[in-house]
Amino acid sequence: AGGTAGAGQPLPGAPLARPGRSAAALVRAGGEAAALLAVLRLQYTALEAPAPEPGAPAIAARAQLQDFGLIIAEACMLEAPGTAAALRHYAEAGGQLVLLPAEPGQQAALGSLLDRPVRVQLHEAYHLAAEYDHAAVQGFSPVDLFGFDKVFLSPREVRNHVLGEHSLDIPGADALCTSIEGTAWKDYFVHGYTAEYSRLALVELNRRKARHAGTFMAEVKLGEGSVICSQLLTDPGNDKAVRLYTRLLGNLGASFDDGLLNSVKGDGEWAVETMMALPCPPHIDYEEMKSYYIDREFSLNNLGEGLYGWMQKKERRPGDGTLRIANAGNNRWFLSCFVDVPDKAGEAAQHYPGRLRIHTDVPYEIYLNGELAAEPERELTLQTGLNRLIAILQGTGGDLAFGLTFLNPDGSYMKGLEYRLTLDEVEPK
Repeated sequence: AGGTAGAGQPLPGAPLARPGRSAAALVRAGGEAAALLAVLRLQYTALEAPAPEPGAPAIAARAQLQDFGLIIAEACMLEAPGTAAALRHYAEAGGQLVLLPAEPGQQAALGSLLDRPVRVQLHEAYHLAAEYDHAAVQGFSPVDLFGFDKVFLSPREVRNHVLGEHSLDIPGADALCTSIEGTAWKDYFVHGYTAEYSRLALVELNRRKARHAGTFMAEVKLGEGSVICSQLLTDPGNDKAVRLYTRLLGNLGASFDDGLLNSVKGDGEWAVETMMALPCPPHIDYEEMKSYYIDREFSLNNLGEGLYGWMQKKERRPGDGTLRIANAGNNRWFLSCFVDVPDKAGEAAQHYPGRLRIHTDVPYEIYLNGELAAEPERELTLQTGLNRLIAILQGTGGDLAFGLTFLNPDGSYMKGLEYRLTLDEVEPK
């Protein structure tokens, strides 16, 4: 479930947009849909909405729609005079139209486009299933169709995402994505009803009261072409929405200017990926806690459990490569990571000089294998095998951002390192 890489290559059997013809989009400038297309780096021509005054040329007269192999349009744009009819004629002539989420107030315009009655009803969905027999949704990841990321007891700093807010009822349409109903996930992970006595009861209650599955993506054949109506939300900040729309449009022959083959990895890709973190509250003796964590034999089991409690996993953020600790307060924080330098066949244990590039605005100390690194941004030496890295940060009342990147003495990235959070093969200290 990666990013946009390779999405321009449709899967075998996918309904390609007409060869040699580009994509176009009819979306509101500055709106959420336009922001999503920008994140996707979709290559397209922007179509202008027709002017509202009487006598203004319709969209069909403003652009030769048949020059485009694929058009993406917001449902709200159908309400402009002549737009629904122009897009219907485009699809009937063999065009491929993708319609972004519609709301109940747009039923009439959507019905005019599809030339049949349409019902758009309120229906919240966190969990969807794709009908993989249809080429348009081949490659949709079941992980991306599951909106529950912040599950019970998870320390990850993520949130749950609604995948769709309105379902469709379109006579004669093929359902491409439908909701999965009758589970207790929302009660568990959104409402937080996780008490032991209630869990089984909630499973049975949701099973009995399950509503009918709703359709959140449908395909309607019109003449020689088709219209895909997608109710998947177009949140540009949701990685799952980005991946789903990338795959959908890629299956339909869209091209993306993702710059993958022209890009160079930076700190955002080479920084330490994850670390375990735990604060030192005021009632804990800091020096004793420090001695425990910087010990040369420090270890951490697969639960992240140690003498001072359970450490929490913090993940590198895309972009700048820093880890974020929300609401860190004024406590000191201990961050742990085991850096493994693989052995080279036939070579004795070695030491590898290097240095760190550190991204943070707060005071810090770095310990490697029990020793304080006096100037880690100038000199730091790794050894073959396991290296115990401990960072101690001083909270300043708000959030903490902290990033570590290992560099060679010449400033190039130190490659081949493996980062581990826990040690299963040693006795816990």
